[in-house]
Amino acid sequence: MVISPLNYPGNKAKLLKEIIPLLPINIDVFYDVFGGSGIVSVNSSAKKIIFNDLSKEAFALFKYFVETPTEKIIENMEMLISKYGLTYSRIKPKDTYKEYNHEGLSLYNKNGFAQTQIIIVKLPTN
Repeated sequence: MVISPLNYPGNKAKLLKEIIPLLPINIDVFYDVFGGSGIVSVNSSAKKIIFNDLSKEAFALFKYFVETPTEKIIENMEMLISKYGLTYSRIKPKDTYKEYNHEGLSLYNKNGFAQTQIIIVKLPTN
């Protein structure tokens, strides 16, 4: 099961375990008409995915994830984390960073994340 890295409104992450068994096993084309994070379509066994979403950013990011080798995605994300001073809990434990009450790490990342919102969909794919 592929979990989406996107926290997208309407994301089907919590329903994915129930949705996957309902998907056809032998399918040539999966039409994801409300694509969002793409979490349902990437978990299908379709040979081809037709992805649609009103958000150009969601579409561009989905395309980036599909067309870019995993190693390059990780390299690009590590570059952005370093450049904008974001938390990197994959490497550093969460308690490395100062948390603000119930906000978790969101306030720590707020400024850096705001700067990446335009840049992230323009990352190189290879």
